[in-house]
Amino acid sequence: RSLAPGTSASAASVKAGTMPSSQSSGFVRSAASAGALVCEFVTLCVSHMLTPEALEELLVIGGINAFREGLKCEDLEVIGNAVSEALEAVLGDQVGCFGPEQQEAWKWYWGRIAGALEREIKVQEGNHAAVVQQMWKDAQAEMPDEDMADAFCLELHRRAPDFEYLFKAPRLTQLNHFKAAMRMLVDSADSPDVFLQQLSQIVTSHMRIGVRAEFVQPFGEVVKGVLVHCLEPSQKWNDAVEHSWDITWTRASTHFARAMNAANNKLTSAVVAGDLQMLETALETCPRGQRSHMLSAVQIKDNILRPLYWVIQDNKMSMAR
Repeated sequence: RSLAPGTSASAASVKAGTMPSSQSSGFVRSAASAGALVCEFVTLCVSHMLTPEALEELLVIGGINAFREGLKCEDLEVIGNAVSEALEAVLGDQVGCFGPEQQEAWKWYWGRIAGALEREIKVQEGNHAAVVQQMWKDAQAEMPDEDMADAFCLELHRRAPDFEYLFKAPRLTQLNHFKAAMRMLVDSADSPDVFLQQLSQIVTSHMRIGVRAEFVQPFGEVVKGVLVHCLEPSQKWNDAVEHSWDITWTRASTHFARAMNAANNKLTSAVVAGDLQMLETALETCPRGQRSHMLSAVQIKDNILRPLYWVIQDNKMSMAR
Protein backbone atom coordinates (compact mmCIF):
# COMPACT_ATOMS: atom_id res chain seq x y z
CA ARG A 1 0.00 0.00 0.00
CA SER A 2 2.96 2.31 0.32
CA LEU A 3 2.99 5.13 -2.24
CA ALA A 4 6.43 6.40 -1.28
CA PRO A 5 8.49 7.67 -4.24
CA GLY A 6 10.72 5.08 -5.85
CA THR A 7 14.43 5.24 -6.57
CA SER A 8 15.85 7.21 -9.46
CA ALA A 9 16.23 3.97 -11.43
CA SER A 10 12.55 3.11 -11.07
CA ALA A 11 11.57 6.68 -11.93
CA ALA A 12 13.57 6.49 -15.14
CA SER A 13 11.91 3.22 -16.12
CA VAL A 14 8.46 4.65 -15.48
CA LYS A 15 9.19 7.72 -17.59
CA ALA A 16 9.55 5.19 -20.40
CA GLY A 17 6.10 3.87 -19.55
CA THR A 18 7.09 0.87 -17.43
CA MET A 19 4.46 -0.89 -15.33
CA PRO A 20 4.90 -3.69 -12.77
CA SER A 21 5.12 -7.18 -14.25
CA SER A 22 2.60 -9.84 -13.38
CA GLN A 23 2.15 -13.58 -13.63
CA SER A 24 -0.75 -15.82 -12.64
CA SER A 25 0.83 -16.13 -9.20
CA GLY A 26 0.96 -12.34 -8.72
CA PHE A 27 3.51 -9.58 -9.05
CA VAL A 28 7.06 -10.70 -9.76
CA ARG A 29 8.49 -7.46 -8.34
CA SER A 30 8.63 -6.88 -4.61
CA ALA A 31 5.72 -4.99 -3.07
CA ALA A 32 7.91 -1.94 -2.47
CA SER A 33 9.23 -1.95 -6.05
CA ALA A 34 5.78 -2.45 -7.56
CA GLY A 35 4.30 0.26 -5.36
CA ALA A 36 7.03 2.72 -6.31
CA LEU A 37 6.57 2.00 -10.02
CA VAL A 38 2.81 2.43 -9.85
CA CYS A 39 3.22 5.64 -7.84
CA GLU A 40 5.61 7.12 -10.39
CA PHE A 41 3.45 5.97 -13.32
CA VAL A 42 0.28 7.49 -11.84
CA THR A 43 2.13 10.72 -11.04
CA LEU A 44 3.31 10.94 -14.64
CA CYS A 45 -0.20 10.28 -15.97
CA VAL A 46 -1.71 12.93 -13.71
CA SER A 47 0.91 15.45 -14.83
CA HIS A 48 -0.33 14.93 -18.43
CA MET A 49 -4.03 15.18 -17.57
CA LEU A 50 -4.40 18.48 -19.44
CA THR A 51 -2.25 17.41 -22.41
CA PRO A 52 -4.18 14.46 -23.89
CA GLU A 53 -1.84 14.00 -26.86
CA ALA A 54 1.16 13.57 -24.57
CA LEU A 55 -0.86 11.28 -22.30
CA GLU A 56 -1.87 9.06 -25.19
CA GLU A 57 1.73 8.73 -26.35
CA LEU A 58 2.78 7.83 -22.81
CA LEU A 59 0.07 5.16 -22.57
CA VAL A 60 0.97 3.62 -25.94
CA ILE A 61 4.50 3.05 -24.69
CA GLY A 62 3.21 2.04 -21.26
CA GLY A 63 0.88 -0.55 -22.77
CA ILE A 64 3.68 -2.13 -24.78
CA ASN A 65 6.01 -2.28 -21.79
CA ALA A 66 3.21 -3.66 -19.63
CA PHE A 67 2.63 -6.46 -22.17
CA ARG A 68 6.33 -7.24 -22.40
CA GLU A 69 6.50 -7.58 -18.61
CA GLY A 70 3.55 -9.97 -18.57
CA LEU A 71 0.73 -7.70 -17.42
CA LYS A 72 -2.74 -8.82 -18.51
CA CYS A 73 -5.83 -6.72 -19.17
CA GLU A 74 -7.54 -8.12 -16.08
CA ASP A 75 -4.63 -6.87 -13.93
CA LEU A 76 -5.47 -3.25 -14.72
CA GLU A 77 -8.65 -3.22 -12.63
CA VAL A 78 -6.74 -4.77 -9.72
CA ILE A 79 -4.08 -2.05 -9.92
CA GLY A 80 -6.69 0.71 -10.10
CA ASN A 81 -8.52 -0.63 -7.06
CA ALA A 82 -5.25 -1.04 -5.15
CA VAL A 83 -4.29 2.60 -5.80
CA SER A 84 -7.76 3.72 -4.70
CA GLU A 85 -7.45 1.74 -1.46
CA ALA A 86 -3.95 3.12 -0.88
CA LEU A 87 -5.13 6.69 -1.38
CA GLU A 88 -7.98 6.09 1.03
CA ALA A 89 -5.61 4.61 3.60
CA VAL A 90 -3.24 7.58 3.37
CA LEU A 91 -5.78 10.40 2.99
CA GLY A 92 -9.04 8.99 4.33
CA ASP A 93 -8.63 10.37 7.85
CA GLN A 94 -8.28 13.92 6.54
CA VAL A 95 -11.64 15.59 5.96
CA GLY A 96 -12.38 16.21 2.29
CA CYS A 97 -9.16 14.65 1.00
CA PHE A 98 -10.48 11.33 -0.26
CA GLY A 99 -14.22 11.03 0.01
CA PRO A 100 -16.85 9.80 -2.48
CA GLU A 101 -16.15 12.69 -4.87
CA GLN A 102 -12.43 11.92 -5.03
CA GLN A 103 -13.13 8.20 -5.40
CA GLU A 104 -15.35 8.87 -8.42
CA ALA A 105 -12.72 11.19 -9.90
CA TRP A 106 -10.02 8.53 -9.52
CA LYS A 107 -12.32 5.87 -10.95
CA TRP A 108 -12.95 8.07 -14.00
CA TYR A 109 -9.28 8.87 -14.61
CA TRP A 110 -8.02 5.35 -14.06
CA GLY A 111 -10.72 4.14 -16.46
CA ARG A 112 -9.27 6.45 -19.07
CA ILE A 113 -5.72 5.24 -18.39
CA ALA A 114 -6.67 1.56 -18.20
CA GLY A 115 -8.72 1.78 -21.41
CA ALA A 116 -5.70 3.01 -23.37
CA LEU A 117 -3.38 0.45 -21.78
CA GLU A 118 -5.87 -2.34 -22.51
CA ARG A 119 -6.13 -1.36 -26.18
CA GLU A 120 -2.38 -1.49 -26.57
CA ILE A 121 -2.05 -4.79 -24.69
CA LYS A 122 -4.67 -6.33 -27.00
CA VAL A 123 -2.80 -5.03 -30.05
CA GLN A 124 0.34 -6.72 -28.77
CA GLU A 125 -1.55 -9.93 -27.99
CA GLY A 126 -2.85 -9.94 -31.57
CA ASN A 127 0.76 -9.95 -32.85
CA HIS A 128 -0.15 -7.35 -35.47
CA ALA A 129 3.44 -6.14 -35.81
CA ALA A 130 4.61 -9.53 -37.09
CA VAL A 131 1.69 -9.71 -39.54
CA VAL A 132 2.48 -6.27 -40.94
CA GLN A 133 6.19 -7.06 -41.25
CA GLN A 134 5.43 -10.23 -43.21
CA MET A 135 2.88 -8.34 -45.33
CA TRP A 136 5.46 -5.80 -46.46
CA LYS A 137 8.06 -8.50 -47.10
CA ASP A 138 5.55 -10.36 -49.29
CA ALA A 139 4.56 -7.17 -51.14
CA GLN A 140 8.16 -6.46 -52.14
CA ALA A 141 8.68 -10.07 -53.19
CA GLU A 142 5.48 -10.27 -55.25
CA MET A 143 5.85 -7.05 -57.28
CA PRO A 144 8.92 -5.67 -59.12
CA ASP A 145 9.87 -2.06 -58.51
CA GLU A 146 8.63 -0.87 -61.91
CA ASP A 147 5.21 -2.40 -61.34
CA MET A 148 5.02 -1.03 -57.79
CA ALA A 149 5.90 2.44 -59.08
CA ASP A 150 3.09 2.13 -61.65
CA ALA A 151 0.68 1.01 -58.93
CA PHE A 152 1.65 3.95 -56.72
CA CYS A 153 1.15 6.50 -59.52
CA LEU A 154 -2.18 4.90 -60.47
CA GLU A 155 -3.51 4.91 -56.90
CA LEU A 156 -2.26 8.46 -56.33
CA HIS A 157 -4.09 9.71 -59.42
CA ARG A 158 -7.22 7.73 -58.58
CA ARG A 159 -7.55 8.42 -54.86
CA ALA A 160 -5.66 11.67 -54.19
CA PRO A 161 -5.42 13.81 -57.34
CA ASP A 162 -5.54 17.02 -55.32
CA PHE A 163 -2.01 16.59 -54.04
CA GLU A 164 -0.29 14.95 -57.00
CA TYR A 165 1.64 18.23 -57.29
CA LEU A 166 3.69 17.17 -54.23
CA PHE A 167 5.13 14.22 -56.16
CA LYS A 168 7.27 15.89 -58.83
CA ALA A 169 10.30 13.62 -58.77
CA PRO A 170 10.81 10.73 -61.25
CA ARG A 171 8.67 7.65 -60.65
CA LEU A 172 11.43 5.46 -59.24
CA THR A 173 12.53 8.25 -56.90
CA GLN A 174 8.94 8.52 -55.68
CA LEU A 175 8.91 4.77 -55.21
CA ASN A 176 12.00 5.02 -53.00
CA HIS A 177 10.21 7.66 -50.90
CA PHE A 178 7.17 5.37 -50.71
CA LYS A 179 9.31 2.44 -49.58
CA ALA A 180 10.99 4.59 -46.93
CA ALA A 181 7.56 5.64 -45.64
CA MET A 182 6.45 2.01 -45.57
CA ARG A 183 9.53 0.95 -43.61
CA MET A 184 8.82 3.68 -41.08
CA LEU A 185 5.16 2.59 -40.76
CA VAL A 186 6.03 -1.11 -40.50
CA ASP A 187 8.66 -0.39 -37.86
CA SER A 188 6.16 1.76 -35.93
CA ALA A 189 4.00 -1.32 -35.38
CA ASP A 190 6.76 -3.00 -33.38
CA SER A 191 8.51 0.07 -31.94
CA PRO A 192 6.04 2.94 -31.58
CA ASP A 193 8.29 4.54 -28.98
CA VAL A 194 10.99 5.07 -31.63
CA PHE A 195 8.39 6.42 -34.06
CA LEU A 196 7.08 8.88 -31.47
CA GLN A 197 10.61 10.07 -30.67
CA GLN A 198 11.18 10.80 -34.38
CA LEU A 199 7.76 12.34 -34.96
CA SER A 200 8.77 15.98 -34.62
CA GLN A 201 11.45 15.58 -37.30
CA ILE A 202 9.01 13.72 -39.55
CA VAL A 203 6.40 16.47 -39.17
CA THR A 204 8.93 19.24 -39.82
CA SER A 205 10.23 17.63 -43.02
CA HIS A 206 6.69 17.09 -44.32
CA MET A 207 5.62 20.63 -43.46
CA ARG A 208 8.50 22.00 -45.52
CA ILE A 209 7.18 20.39 -48.70
CA GLY A 210 3.62 21.57 -48.09
CA VAL A 211 1.99 18.48 -46.55
CA ARG A 212 -1.05 19.25 -44.40
CA ALA A 213 -2.98 17.13 -41.90
CA GLU A 214 -5.95 16.74 -44.27
CA PHE A 215 -3.69 14.86 -46.71
CA VAL A 216 -3.22 11.98 -44.26
CA GLN A 217 -6.49 10.13 -44.88
CA PRO A 218 -6.32 10.11 -48.72
CA PHE A 219 -2.66 9.12 -48.61
CA GLY A 220 -3.63 6.20 -46.37
CA GLU A 221 -6.05 5.08 -49.09
CA VAL A 222 -3.24 5.34 -51.65
CA VAL A 223 -0.94 3.18 -49.52
CA LYS A 224 -3.63 0.57 -48.94
CA GLY A 225 -4.44 0.51 -52.64
CA VAL A 226 -0.79 -0.20 -53.50
CA LEU A 227 -0.68 -3.04 -50.97
CA VAL A 228 -3.83 -4.57 -52.47
CA HIS A 229 -2.24 -4.33 -55.95
CA CYS A 230 0.84 -6.17 -54.67
CA LEU A 231 -0.81 -8.91 -52.61
CA GLU A 232 -4.27 -9.60 -54.02
CA PRO A 233 -3.12 -11.56 -57.11
CA SER A 234 -1.31 -14.08 -54.87
CA GLN A 235 -4.24 -14.10 -52.40
CA LYS A 236 -1.98 -12.83 -49.60
CA TRP A 237 -4.26 -9.87 -48.92
CA ASN A 238 -6.96 -11.11 -46.56
CA ASP A 239 -9.10 -9.90 -43.66
CA ALA A 240 -6.43 -10.65 -41.05
CA VAL A 241 -3.72 -8.75 -42.94
CA GLU A 242 -6.07 -5.85 -43.63
CA HIS A 243 -7.06 -5.66 -39.94
CA SER A 244 -3.43 -5.59 -38.80
CA TRP A 245 -2.54 -2.94 -41.36
CA ASP A 246 -5.54 -0.78 -40.41
CA ILE A 247 -4.47 -0.83 -36.75
CA THR A 248 -0.88 0.10 -37.67
CA TRP A 249 -1.91 2.89 -40.05
CA THR A 250 -4.54 4.34 -37.72
CA ARG A 251 -2.14 4.63 -34.80
CA ALA A 252 0.74 6.15 -36.78
CA SER A 253 -1.41 8.50 -38.87
CA THR A 254 -3.36 9.75 -35.84
CA HIS A 255 -0.18 10.78 -34.02
CA PHE A 256 1.20 12.35 -37.19
CA ALA A 257 -1.97 14.34 -37.95
CA ARG A 258 -2.24 15.60 -34.36
CA ALA A 259 1.37 16.78 -34.36
CA MET A 260 0.88 18.39 -37.76
CA ASN A 261 -2.25 20.24 -36.61
CA ALA A 262 -0.53 21.44 -33.44
CA ALA A 263 2.40 22.85 -35.45
CA ASN A 264 0.35 24.44 -38.22
CA ASN A 265 -0.50 28.12 -37.95
CA LYS A 266 -0.80 31.16 -40.25
CA LEU A 267 2.92 31.86 -40.04
CA THR A 268 4.10 28.37 -40.98
CA SER A 269 1.46 28.20 -43.75
CA ALA A 270 2.77 31.47 -45.21
CA VAL A 271 6.38 30.27 -45.07
CA VAL A 272 5.50 26.97 -46.77
CA ALA A 273 3.51 28.76 -49.47
CA GLY A 274 6.19 31.44 -49.94
CA ASP A 275 3.43 34.05 -49.78
CA LEU A 276 4.72 37.43 -48.56
CA GLN A 277 1.25 38.96 -48.16
CA MET A 278 0.08 35.98 -46.11
CA LEU A 279 3.17 36.34 -43.93
CA GLU A 280 2.47 40.03 -43.33
CA THR A 281 -1.13 39.23 -42.42
CA ALA A 282 0.02 36.49 -40.00
CA LEU A 283 2.40 38.90 -38.25
CA GLU A 284 -0.21 41.68 -38.08
CA THR A 285 -2.63 39.39 -36.24
CA CYS A 286 0.07 38.34 -33.77
CA PRO A 287 0.53 40.39 -30.57
CA ARG A 288 3.41 42.83 -31.11
CA GLY A 289 5.45 41.48 -28.21
CA GLN A 290 5.34 37.93 -29.61
CA ARG A 291 6.28 38.57 -33.25
CA SER A 292 10.02 38.12 -32.88
CA HIS A 293 9.47 34.92 -30.92
CA MET A 294 7.11 33.52 -33.58
CA LEU A 295 9.69 34.22 -36.29
CA SER A 296 12.54 32.65 -34.35
CA ALA A 297 10.89 29.55 -32.85
CA VAL A 298 7.85 27.37 -33.50
CA GLN A 299 7.53 24.40 -31.14
CA ILE A 300 6.78 21.04 -32.79
CA LYS A 301 6.65 18.55 -29.94
CA ASP A 302 10.27 18.45 -28.71
CA ASN A 303 11.68 20.07 -31.86
CA ILE A 304 12.12 23.78 -32.63
CA LEU A 305 11.32 25.05 -36.13
CA ARG A 306 12.90 28.42 -37.00
CA PRO A 307 10.85 30.14 -39.75
CA LEU A 308 13.34 33.00 -40.28
CA TYR A 309 16.22 30.56 -40.83
CA TRP A 310 13.93 28.43 -42.96
CA VAL A 311 13.09 31.19 -45.48
CA ILE A 312 16.77 32.25 -45.71
CA GLN A 313 17.80 28.65 -46.30
CA ASP A 314 15.19 28.38 -49.08
CA ASN A 315 16.45 31.65 -50.62
CA LYS A 316 13.15 33.47 -50.02
CA MET A 317 14.95 36.71 -49.32
CA SER A 318 11.97 39.05 -49.74
CA MET A 319 10.16 37.12 -47.00
CA ALA A 320 13.27 37.18 -44.80
CA ARG A 321 13.56 40.98 -45.11
